[in-house]
Amino acid sequence: VRLVEVQQLDSVPTITDLNTIAAHVLERLEAQIEASRANIVVDTHLPKLYVDQLWASEALFNLVGNALKYHQPEQAPDILIQRYEDDSGLGIAVLDRGPGVAEEYRERIFELFKRTVNREVAGTGAGLAIVRQIANRHGGRAWVEDRPGGGASFCLTFGPASRVANE
Repeated sequence: VRLVEVQQLDSVPTITDLNTIAAHVLERLEAQIEASRANIVVDTHLPKLYVDQLWASEALFNLVGNALKYHQPEQAPDILIQRYEDDSGLGIAVLDRGPGVAEEYRERIFELFKRTVNREVAGTGAGLAIVRQIANRHGGRAWVEDRPGGGASFCLTFGPASRVANE
């Protein structure tokens, strides 16, 4: 349902502080964070972007939620939320110390209802498809790469038009 909403609703971009979005997302995930004893560090220099606040929040919620779910067994999740910038735009990256994503699955996991890991982990398989659709709607992109030292780095950019003058 959320993917259909992202595809059909008009975007309402406003100047959005991603540090504020991150704080709200962590509040929404508070029970899971406490239950997993996760260590989460948020870069205090996340950008301010001209994006749809609701969808930026939904994207970050899905990325952090996945990082909480897919962690090494017998180990508390270790998550870093940081600023990300490249030629496709400005955005955020959620880095974890989970099992990582094999190269052959890195595109597949962004497809609707496609999962590559333990089926015992609760979820619909729609979260990363929603993240990619949100990125696309903002002229950016979403992808995953290896995190140095182990784990995954999920990157989300919002495109050049999202840049706020002071960023």
